[in-house]
Amino acid sequence: MEIVAMDMKVSGMYMARQLSFSGVSFRIEEIGLDDDFKLVYNKAARLWAEALVVFLRAADELGLWRRLVELAEAELRGGKCVVIGLQSTGEARTREVLDENDGHLDRFVSAAE
Repeated sequence: MEIVAMDMKVSGMYMARQLSFSGVSFRIEEIGLDDDFKLVYNKAARLWAEALVVFLRAADELGLWRRLVELAEAELRGGKCVVIGLQSTGEARTREVLDENDGHLDRFVSAAE
């Protein structure tokens, strides 16, 4: 969706505003975790991993992947190119820009860059 929005902005079909990052600096603080927190975190991670397995199994049983493949194949038969996008928070790219600019973020960082 981010790429679609960027294309719409360039073509004048969409307008969005954001605050300027001029003169703003950011830093990332790494905070050590105690053993109790690590235990709770690891239990939560296991719970989410199990929930993901259940979700993926249910999605498979409901035929969601089959429908995705059907849609993609139909577009390919029509001579189109199919792109299936997976979304990201963009954290890795934001960290790169912060490192490149001594902790300063003076522009919007796109995960698609």
